[in-house]
Amino acid sequence: MKLQEIKNMTQSELLEYLDLYAVEAYPDESKRKLLAKAIDLFWSQKENNGYSFETVQGF
Repeated sequence: MKLQEIKNMTQSELLEYLDLYAVEAYPDESKRKLLAKAIDLFWSQKENNGYSFETVQGF
């Protein structure tokens, strides 16, 4: 799945996506929170966490 596909998901699609990977998410959460969890999941699956606190601190 591509990052753009995740960004274009509806709230119910985000819930289904997070449920597939056993990420704790609730239907009453905002779409923005669900999207943040889905994007975090995307990067963790890619084994590329982007910039972390340690890498920024190292500069």
